Amino acid sequence: FDPSPPWSLLAWVAVENAGRHTLCGLATPDADFQAGEVEIGLDASGVPFLVQEGAVSGLTPGQAALPGGGAWRHLAVVYGGTVSGELSFYINGILAYTRTGIQLTNVTLPLTCGGRVADGATFAGDRAPGWLHVDEVRWYNVPLSGSDVAAVASAASPTSDAELSMGARLGNRVVPSGSGDPKDFDLQGLAWPDAPTFTLAPSDVGMNSFGAHWDVTNRAATKAEIFGTKQEKLKLCWERDGRFAEIGSVQFRHAHLLTDTGLYTTTEEWNRASPVILTLETAAASSETGRRYAESQGSMTLEIVLMDTGQMDIMSSTLDTVLGMEFPAQPRDFNAQDEPSQKLCGQLFKELWSDDPEGGFPLPKGCRQRMIANAMREITLVFEPRNGLRGGYSYHLVFNIWASNIFDMSKRQVMIHTGDDMDERRFEGLEYGFAKSNRRYQLGAGSNDARFADSNGVEIVNGDPVSQIYNLEEGQPITMLFRGGTFSTAKIKRNCHMNLFLWPLTAWRLPLRCADLNDGTAQPPNFRLLCDVHTGNFRRCGFIDRCTGDRLLPDQPHHPHVSKISLQLPYNMNDLYGTMIYRLALHRMPIPEGGFFPRRMQVQVKKEDGTKPNYVLTSGHWVYVKTNGATQALARLLFDARKDLPFSDDPSYLLYVKLVMPVTIRGAVPLIVTDTPHDASVMRVTAPEGFKVLEIVRPDARMGRPLLTPEGDGAAGLSEVEMVEAPTGFGYPDVAGWKLDGEICEYTLPEEMMLPARTSLVFGVRVEPKNTSLSVADVANRWMLHVASPGEHPTAKNLSFSKVFYRTGMGGVPVLGELVDVLVQASDPRASGAGIYGEVVQNTLSVFFRTHDAIPPMGFV
Repeated sequence: FDPSPPWSLLAWVAVENAGRHTLCGLATPDADFQAGEVEIGLDASGVPFLVQEGAVSGLTPGQAALPGGGAWRHLAVVYGGTVSGELSFYINGILAYTRTGIQLTNVTLPLTCGGRVADGATFAGDRAPGWLHVDEVRWYNVPLSGSDVAAVASAASPTSDAELSMGARLGNRVVPSGSGDPKDFDLQGLAWPDAPTFTLAPSDVGMNSFGAHWDVTNRAATKAEIFGTKQEKLKLCWERDGRFAEIGSVQFRHAHLLTDTGLYTTTEEWNRASPVILTLETAAASSETGRRYAESQGSMTLEIVLMDTGQMDIMSSTLDTVLGMEFPAQPRDFNAQDEPSQKLCGQLFKELWSDDPEGGFPLPKGCRQRMIANAMREITLVFEPRNGLRGGYSYHLVFNIWASNIFDMSKRQVMIHTGDDMDERRFEGLEYGFAKSNRRYQLGAGSNDARFADSNGVEIVNGDPVSQIYNLEEGQPITMLFRGGTFSTAKIKRNCHMNLFLWPLTAWRLPLRCADLNDGTAQPPNFRLLCDVHTGNFRRCGFIDRCTGDRLLPDQPHHPHVSKISLQLPYNMNDLYGTMIYRLALHRMPIPEGGFFPRRMQVQVKKEDGTKPNYVLTSGHWVYVKTNGATQALARLLFDARKDLPFSDDPSYLLYVKLVMPVTIRGAVPLIVTDTPHDASVMRVTAPEGFKVLEIVRPDARMGRPLLTPEGDGAAGLSEVEMVEAPTGFGYPDVAGWKLDGEICEYTLPEEMMLPARTSLVFGVRVEPKNTSLSVADVANRWMLHVASPGEHPTAKNLSFSKVFYRTGMGGVPVLGELVDVLVQASDPRASGAGIYGEVVQNTLSVFFRTHDAIPPMGFV
């Protein structure tokens, strides 16, 4: 047995007399303790130890000990291997102590339990008299977690691992067996590379003449991911020397079932990339499963499995052209990644939305993907510790998908799985569910079907002719020109169906009723459409009497997304093709209250019978709704309640900034044929005069809960005793984007990264306070947030919003000067008389001090 890889030793131990005993060891059966030999036991004080001759020395006395008296106690020794170098000892399931930097050397010696390793004592002191009983010795080839050790120590059955959560940090791979049968797989890592050879110790000091009695049982517990279509046919076998013995079948224990799972499409054309919305709702916060979202201490996950990439696969989030070759626009970082990447999240998702009012959709720590079968893709969102999903809320993910001509809407297309703590319960699922498409995909329009023109099929106009941006304000219409196919065979005809999808899909809240602008009978609330002729003689578009605002999630009416306009073209419309141009104006539409940076829109036309869809993205001007940062952005300063306000002589002072963005912003997109290139978004925080920014600090997931003050939540201190509730809202962007310059800390979003609208960010700002700082009441003592983004526009400049924020409702962060030589003196130092009616001494208290810094004329303290 080689002790250098990870392992765990667990046993029940009863000692007659406290003192030196050997529990197990790796040694040759002679009297000498030679180089490389290992002894695990109890030292002269009853403290458990591990020593390897020539490599690992003894322990410092005074640690937790096993007393004598014959009572049974559970002892565990857990070694993380030479990579971690961590050696931990547990007594009765409770951590006794840990040593780090332990490097056990590679030796192969027989494992002996009971008896003694060698007569040459490693520690000073004689062996204790009396007997040592050892029972239920367990060796695992993984380092068990503290919760696993506690589970074994408190297990109801001595022969079962049912209570064991197997929270070990290592998993096992499932690989083809090599037998040639595609249905045979091996679970790697269950067997020991060099299996321990148990040597039964002979009669020894304190033992009866019959020696020790041993029963040996082999068991395996694994954290392997197993996928199967017929669970009753998954058999588990032992294999040795080519011979197999069936030991049972795999029993699947399902997690809690997610609710409101769905896959909602926009356009319906085969072989085109277009957005879909994937939805889920977590278990109620008060339920056992829902509480786990708040109780988990480590990173949690959200896993999305595309069940058949031959039917449907994910495309780049910034895709805006038709597929010209096989998969030309899959995310560029689609290689398997060991570490999650925020860049890949940006490449995958267009929007991330939640109805959680506190933190929105939590900012992922990163995303990764892998193929888990020939046509099954797994995408995993990994969240910061204690900042995952919240119980009882809905989460919507918008991404582009490509669907093939074998797409089957009756089949489950997506599996969704929320994962527990990656450190302690890595392979334990909290909830799972499946999603089917709410709409079929179908053959797109051909050359003889209704379709838009190949160039400028739908063009948005009336914006700025230089910037090519249309600044949409409340009460203004969106005007678009649309053109039919080049020839009359591809004309758009009366009664054709048209769908308009307004981006961002999760931001619009249109009324469900719609009417023609000239319809005097329509009842509000509604929005209005007007169709007329822009170019063409003796043509008519007609009166629109069939239009609605449609929910993107039709079977989830409690969600607010109404960003789809459906209309049937007028029954008296003249055919549209060639050089003719019609104009469609959208009036009286309530604009998204949070605004958005420049975006395109998405339009689809279908034949009267609903077949042969053709869709395009709008050309012409980008639509932009300005954000009012003063009312729609959240910016807040948080302070550590354990610290005083900064003094001018302090070398540094740490405070925290919390931001919630009302709009989605992105990093730069490189110039690739299938993507629309644009510059990076920039987020800048400027401190007032008297502060120099030294560094940006990642917040501790166990930071104190914000405590509001009478001055307002801008002055919130952070409790030193009460952790912030999970999810914390402590999303933290990739540190690579920060740049510091004096009082400015500026964050340029790294390439292709995305910060979703309404997500919550927290980062520490370490500043150097100076005596040039401003008074707390000075109107200039304020902090400033400034966000600039081009949206999806390739060259847009100067599109931004700002937000002023303070420490208190009345001013900014004060930097205090020091008072020296302070003295408070009474004019009459006599004590008051004794008794209830003692003499009252009237005093004048004089306060004397001088300031560390000079106070100028008209200055004040």
